[in-house]
Amino acid sequence: MRSKPTEPFALTGILRCPPCGGRILGKISGSSERRYYMCARRHLGGSDICSFPSIAANDLQKAVWDWLHEVLSSPAFGR
Repeated sequence: MRSKPTEPFALTGILRCPPCGGRILGKISGSSERRYYMCARRHLGGSDICSFPSIAANDLQKAVWDWLHEVLSSPAFGR
């Protein structure tokens, strides 16, 4: 029996869902152990409440860290 991944979901509670404003939270799929982020409102109320899709955790984290690196390394940031 394999244990679930233990990597943290660093973006949980920081990001907001674009369509509804709900918190984005990290989840692990029970069957495939896939790590993903999803809207908390959708998680609790279903797709009738919010239609924002789940996003692979590694993909979202990489996109956010790449954007943050770009912002922080910009010459305009130090002004």
